[in-house]
Amino acid sequence: MYENNKCFMVPYHMNSYRDHDGFEYFLTHESHSLMMLEVKSLPLRNDPCFEDMKRCKEAKKPACVCFWYLLNEKNDRPYHMPLKENWRELIDEMYESLTEAGGEYFWGWLWDEPFYYMTGEEYTEVTKYMWEKYGKRNAVIHASVHIHNALWPINESHDFEATAFRNMAKITPENHAYTTDVSYDYYGEWEHGVHHNTVFRLFLEKLGSHFEKSKFWFTPPIGTVLHEQWCKLPQEEVEQICIDVFMGMWNWAKQYPERFGGFFMYSYYNWINPRTGLSHANAKAYLCPDENGDIKWKRLYPVLEAIGNGFNEGKLPNEIEVPEVEHDKGYIV
Repeated sequence: MYENNKCFMVPYHMNSYRDHDGFEYFLTHESHSLMMLEVKSLPLRNDPCFEDMKRCKEAKKPACVCFWYLLNEKNDRPYHMPLKENWRELIDEMYESLTEAGGEYFWGWLWDEPFYYMTGEEYTEVTKYMWEKYGKRNAVIHASVHIHNALWPINESHDFEATAFRNMAKITPENHAYTTDVSYDYYGEWEHGVHHNTVFRLFLEKLGSHFEKSKFWFTPPIGTVLHEQWCKLPQEEVEQICIDVFMGMWNWAKQYPERFGGFFMYSYYNWINPRTGLSHANAKAYLCPDENGDIKWKRLYPVLEAIGNGFNEGKLPNEIEVPEVEHDKGYIV
């Protein structure tokens, strides 16, 4: 099911063991065309992901699978966990279980910020093995820090720990030779859209020509996400921030429809921040009808619905008409 020309919308961090009701809703909701599953432990047949993959097949929904650090040893070295000696056998076991459960609806693998714990050489070796043996997509969501590392020189004044930062792998065409889909996440307060506009423009200018076979994805925020500041704002202001950022990303997607892969609709599962005591709600709280049939994001929801339906029909971004919504044009290039 490697559909190189089809765009997708993914409810991020939405699994049955995190939020059963949310998982069931997005599994059956037509506007969300690709599910994201997570493997907690191996063997995979004993993991919730196995049954989730079965449900995706029953619902005829493709699913990407994130397996976190299961291939790596843990140690005290900062930002690096070496590969386990049997990492190939672990991949084989996961693939066999996922295809047993999901068949063609096992869409591919999702890597989450791998350069925090892997070298570029390790990432290349593993993705090459996975691609050449099984031909499933290798999608990666990099930390924005790694995108910065690829686009701008790093200096000692950077906010991140300088030593660890310098030791991180750098994104190159060589170590992404077997990566089919590329994205990055960023959850800070945007400088009037400058961050996303600048990063995506530089990504295309500096790296885009080297990743001609890769799709670029965006990871827009939905709801409260991680911000203490957002949690304290009136809900209409939070929705407006989400609208502004999303519409800026959508503008980029329409300009580069053949290079665009989709949206990872980012939102944590429901949780209480132990440091702040603030409650963070997931995408379900904002995009799903409540017991009275009301949807919290009344202005953003119709836009997402139209785009999700368009993706399901196989349309590219420049072929989809979305409802008009007031947004900050400062996020538009």
